[in-house]
Amino acid sequence: MTSLRFLLILSLFSPLVSADTTVITNVNGYTLNSDKTLVRFSAIAFTNDEVDRVYSEQEKPPENADVTIDGNGQTLIPGLIDAHGHVLSYGLSLLRVDLVGTTTETEAAQRVAEFSAVNPELEWIQGRGWNQVLWDSNAFPNSSSLDAEVSDKPIWLSRVDGHAGWANSAAMALSGINRQTEDPDGGQIIRDENGDATGVLIDNAMALVRSNIPALTSEEIKYALATSMKSLATFGLTSVHDAGAGSSIIRAYKD
Repeated sequence: MTSLRFLLILSLFSPLVSADTTVITNVNGYTLNSDKTLVRFSAIAFTNDEVDRVYSEQEKPPENADVTIDGNGQTLIPGLIDAHGHVLSYGLSLLRVDLVGTTTETEAAQRVAEFSAVNPELEWIQGRGWNQVLWDSNAFPNSSSLDAEVSDKPIWLSRVDGHAGWANSAAMALSGINRQTEDPDGGQIIRDENGDATGVLIDNAMALVRSNIPALTSEEIKYALATSMKSLATFGLTSVHDAGAGSSIIRAYKD
């Protein structure tokens, strides 16, 4: 983790010093040479974002560099490249309520409330990761617990496996789900003892709510991509091959 943080710090500072020659000393560096042999180095010099050369412990780096940075003995490696990533999906996951690890329905609802409070601009609150099997109740949740926390905007929360969703009353009302709504083929609306929908929809029934969630705008796509890439950079990733880029995503990248 230390080495990755150091990579991020370097990437953040590089725009400030890219016009000059920069030398980073006192590092535990690893790279590959043209023969793909592992090379260790203790200092590196680069100009305009291009590496000039690396220096072993026996070699003395230049002392007349425009900028010299003490690496404090941290590990420095080349940027990592992800050969198969879903950049938009990852970015959207960072803009959703994370319910993984919740141990009760109440805790899950509280996370939703906290997320809603810091994201007041969102028309829909969306999230993923709840698993009632791991809750003390070991029972499907109810819309009432979400209503008690957030009642003024629709909420849609996918189960950890993606085969069920949990909605609040606002989302069900917007989707026209009531006691008379029939279960769709291949899906189920979970109901209480009175026949009323509880807010949990299984498999194909999830489309009753999902179909009412507005499609992403171009600005939302660009924001999600930027959020994703900023997060990936913190893990030392400098490039990603997007394995799921449709035309709208490609346009967002170009913009």
